[in-house]
Amino acid sequence: MRAQFQKIHLPLRNTYSVKNDNALNLSKWHYHDELELHYIIKGSGKRFIGHDIGSFSAGEIILIGEQVPHKWQFDEHDFESNSNTNESIVLHFGANCLGSFFLALPEAHLLSRLMDRAKSGMMFYGATNNKLAMLMKSSVNSTRMDRIVILLSILSVLSETEDYHEISTKSSFTPDVDLHDSRHSRITDFIIKNYQKDIGLEHAAAISNMSITSFCRYFKILTNKTFNEFLQEVRIGHACRMIIENKYPIGVICFECGFKNVSNFYRHFKSITGMTPKEYNNIFIN
Repeated sequence: MRAQFQKIHLPLRNTYSVKNDNALNLSKWHYHDELELHYIIKGSGKRFIGHDIGSFSAGEIILIGEQVPHKWQFDEHDFESNSNTNESIVLHFGANCLGSFFLALPEAHLLSRLMDRAKSGMMFYGATNNKLAMLMKSSVNSTRMDRIVILLSILSVLSETEDYHEISTKSSFTPDVDLHDSRHSRITDFIIKNYQKDIGLEHAAAISNMSITSFCRYFKILTNKTFNEFLQEVRIGHACRMIIENKYPIGVICFECGFKNVSNFYRHFKSITGMTPKEYNNIFIN
């Protein structure tokens, strides 16, 4: 189905919305007019942002721009009865929530750049991640002027930091794209369940009941990526999650994510993230 427009309801006499959320409320493919700052406190799974699919785990903080379709799909064990394994803080704010004049102030000139970068999706790490986590936790129960002070602090951190990497490309984000039609859902589900295996175009084409030529054209139009590019991004997304969890050496992660040799893994990792696995590990672990 197409991404659903979600109306963000602001509490009475509030400039922005912030709340604790759970997996059931995050699993719908949707978009809204506000920017979203999303902090995963507990839980893991797959996130869909625009045409990008990646893995997420506890501690991740992402900023999503206006009208960018997205959803978080938590792992199945997070839905077990009486489970308390998923928790998020979700903050929504409009670009002009502090007044249209605010962005025109000389001191706020970096915010326009932030709004543009957010259209690609931004994931934060290092000291920036720690600062944002603390501010977002404080924002949940804040009141009156404290809410504004916290929002200004968050905007200051977001606009001035370089501790982030972009998730995807701005050009591919369109709410009207039927990313989750039945055919595409079958393909993405197939990739997510089988990315560790040796899968290729012929498998994906068979799942979609299309010839290889027709499938390649269809997939490129829908995602602005080739099937192989999409598959490698899913694999690298899972690798990033495993590196952050810091349970396995990089050599093991390579094969767990579907790569046949370490050199190929390093090449794709550097191409997609802009850094080597060891550099990525140093940033997130240290």
